[in-house]
Amino acid sequence: MVRTASRRSTVVNDMSVDHEVAWSAGVASPGRYAGQPVLPRVEVTEVEWDGAMRRRKIDTAGHGDSWRWQELIARARGCPIPYRPVPGNPIYYLRLDDRDFLIDDHDLTGPLLDLVTAVLALGEVM
Repeated sequence: MVRTASRRSTVVNDMSVDHEVAWSAGVASPGRYAGQPVLPRVEVTEVEWDGAMRRRKIDTAGHGDSWRWQELIARARGCPIPYRPVPGNPIYYLRLDDRDFLIDDHDLTGPLLDLVTAVLALGEVM
């Protein structure tokens, strides 16, 4: 079963993005109460060329606008995530719930860029 969210405009860092998100009913597993989806958690670690690190996290369960984060996460999950590191470029370690990804700076585009930028800008320090 595939559900489609209504078309909405999301604002991340003063940038509005219009999108329509489709996700599988299997993506949302039962939460604390039967029938409630588990709200995702996202962690981003940015590692600069010199080893400097910046880490942030978003636990969507603690946000009143968790639906916006869920839509952004759903869009990012649908993207291919290549790992083609280039010497001197920052790399990003992205954790979406229980899945881990390594992404080079030049591979951050579209929904992945939106998600990483939003978490680093608005997330809690780890």
